[in-house]
Amino acid sequence: MSRASNTPVYYFMQLPIRNLYKWIRSASEVEEEDKKERDRKK
Repeated sequence: MSRASNTPVYYFMQLPIRNLYKWIRSASEVEEEDKKERDRKK
């Protein structure tokens, strides 16, 4: 997660669990969009 978003690990460790889940969901959506874009360019 930290590597994918270039965010320090300690940031995620400080997040309330609810916000962490929102962050993960958003990051997953972005990754899915990026994957679709890469597949379309093949």
